[in-house]
Amino acid sequence: PWRGRPSFVERRFSPHLTDYARRNRHNRMYAFNHNLAKVFDPDAYEQDPERFAEVNGRRNAPKSHRATDPQPDFTYEGSVELAARAALDFFEEHPQARSFSLSINDNVLFDTRARTEAAVTPLRFFRRRPDYTDLVFGFMNRVAERVFDQGGAWTTVSGEKRYLTALAYYWTEPAPSIRIHPRVMPVLTSDRAQWHDSDYRSEDEALIREWTRSGAERVATWDYYFGAPYLYPRQFNEWIDASLKTLSDAGVEVFFTQLPAFWGLDGAKAWLVSELLWDADQDAGKLL
Repeated sequence: PWRGRPSFVERRFSPHLTDYARRNRHNRMYAFNHNLAKVFDPDAYEQDPERFAEVNGRRNAPKSHRATDPQPDFTYEGSVELAARAALDFFEEHPQARSFSLSINDNVLFDTRARTEAAVTPLRFFRRRPDYTDLVFGFMNRVAERVFDQGGAWTTVSGEKRYLTALAYYWTEPAPSIRIHPRVMPVLTSDRAQWHDSDYRSEDEALIREWTRSGAERVATWDYYFGAPYLYPRQFNEWIDASLKTLSDAGVEVFFTQLPAFWGLDGAKAWLVSELLWDADQDAGKLL
């Protein structure tokens, strides 16, 4: 008898190509795309506008659009209640669901009122951007306490662990200074083609290690392996190999990448990734 365990329990590309994914053992286990705009929707605004941000003195009704709706007020208890209720309702409706995403909207429109300003003061910076990680993941902790510690939604009906997912993205990219609830799954976002810059690589490796020590039971990664729409061959196999080995060694187990591709140029890159996701210890040179 022989049994193999993959280096990454989730292995997923976007766009999803069904035949390629099946033949190369890709799978999907968790959801973690931008989702707050669906939770903090116009109905929620009508019920309690205080859940929604004021940005530079203005509060606009949401449009349920992840790119343009501001982030909610993460300091307000009503925001925690709404997010927790949405997660609990989702898990009740989908008893086999392993996750519910509370990832921030795809922008940096955060609340600018005194309570939020106090929560991020003194303001720290990472890669020349404000550091709002503790604000957002502090909110995630409070939601997780409601969903898991109080709500008891720890597992699916078949006993698999559940998680609340959140992108460590843009203003929430740096590792937190607070302890993360074990059932909050951070999703690290990085274009690791940039590992050609030794300073960026060192910083990113340190960031991976810090997040895996944050208290989260499971950590995911979102990479950017784009072929298209770049108009030149975007080959960085050396950094794919190095970063996947680093992620695996650190304990990151969930992998997602965007890979819209020119398959004549990017097919070998995609196949290399698929192989290393199954067994990160393989020799990339021999595979190529």
